[in-house]
Amino acid sequence: MKPAKILATGLLFFLIFMPVFSFTGDLRIECEVTSSSNNCNEYGYMQGIAGAGMMFGILLSVGGSYKLRGNNSGRKGSDSGLWYAYEGDGKTNRPEENNYSDVKDDISVPSRTLE
Repeated sequence: MKPAKILATGLLFFLIFMPVFSFTGDLRIECEVTSSSNNCNEYGYMQGIAGAGMMFGILLSVGGSYKLRGNNSGRKGSDSGLWYAYEGDGKTNRPEENNYSDVKDDISVPSRTLE
């Protein structure tokens, strides 16, 4: 299954089960207020099932987006991307060696004029 479909399926699960969770919670409260007996456990079970469906949707969404981001990066384990301050291998391409200051948002700003 493609990562975008996994992400969309997870969001769909979450969006379907969220109102069910809320509605069964409201029914449970109404049952406890209006009923003199404490026989409202089935609404708690329904709310638990809806909560599990929402959790499954969140897990699918996070997994699909993680896989989607991994497919969009160049190579696996690359040293560039969202979590690095500057692009390079970290050994030969240091900002102070190539006359450039730190890279911010993929834009290099020269720290001094080149000779």
